[in-house]
Amino acid sequence: MPVKQTSVGLLRTASSGAAVLALLLGLLLGCTGTAAAAPAGGAHQLTWSVQPSSPKKPDSRSSFTYQGFTPGSTHEDFVAVDNFGTSPETFSVYASDAFNTAAGGFDLLAAGQRPTDVGAWVHLAESSVRVPARSSVIVPFTVTVPDNATPGFHVGGIVASLSSLDTAADGSQVRVDRRVGVRIYLQVTGPLRPALRVEHYQVQYHDSWNPTRPGSATVSYTLANTGNVPLAARQSLHSAGVLGVFGANQKLADAPLLLPGNSIRLTVQVPRAWPGLQLDTSLRVTPFTSIVTLAQPPASVDASGSAWAVPWVWLAIVIALALIWWGRRRLRRRRAARAQLRSAADRTPVSA
Repeated sequence: MPVKQTSVGLLRTASSGAAVLALLLGLLLGCTGTAAAAPAGGAHQLTWSVQPSSPKKPDSRSSFTYQGFTPGSTHEDFVAVDNFGTSPETFSVYASDAFNTAAGGFDLLAAGQRPTDVGAWVHLAESSVRVPARSSVIVPFTVTVPDNATPGFHVGGIVASLSSLDTAADGSQVRVDRRVGVRIYLQVTGPLRPALRVEHYQVQYHDSWNPTRPGSATVSYTLANTGNVPLAARQSLHSAGVLGVFGANQKLADAPLLLPGNSIRLTVQVPRAWPGLQLDTSLRVTPFTSIVTLAQPPASVDASGSAWAVPWVWLAIVIALALIWWGRRRLRRRRAARAQLRSAADRTPVSA
């Protein structure tokens, strides 16, 4: 039977507006999540969440953020699985490693993939919990940092998933795994190296067919987290033609939170780029993080690139005008030469 795996915190089926709002808020906060789904048959509405907890009840933490853990150390904590539905449900509970999706989102490895980082360091007291309707179950867990753990942040999450059979559009039965999770940020003691790098920087210029309008440009690059701290980044772009003509500054959207060892391909549009023979662009990326307070801000990263920005439409117009002028001039010369020949013929005496 085919199995469909959904991402952490994403809805697989239709849900109520309130549940969607709660889910979006949880994702924006970067931590707890809420999922809503209608199980097969549509018998009832199911909504659940996962959040940090004390031994007795959920607490105010938005994620599991651990700092200053030494290799070989252990730590005990609790996670709450909340069932807001109208019937009891059995959830699978497990920990996994985090990664950035192609769009820069936060996700965890699929259930069938074995974690090798912080997800493997978390040992839950239960791998499956049955939660009564409108109730919570608190699951203890232990984090054991291996002796060879590298300094810096290790990122993952704890997931509560619900598997059910759905009917596909073609009538076949498909097993769907709906899951929602809470993030883990664990810092192992040692030097913190916050660093981003810009790779594969490319510029493409697109001329406008209207000679009175500017063209546009596309700047694409890969932003990679080469350090050991999760980092987002503020970005700005400067573009100009030869000798700085048509210069313009552009504030870009912030780059998403990149996890250590992850990268994302970004594309930026320059909407007004005049054809100044060559288009020079320079990008500045300024990293920042809200996960940890750093002794000093991370260093900014600069990248630059150029592309030919030839005004082909203007050149075509100039060439066309030049050809018209040359053609008319040549025609006038031919007409003048023929006129001279006729005049000379008229003046030549005719012999008897």
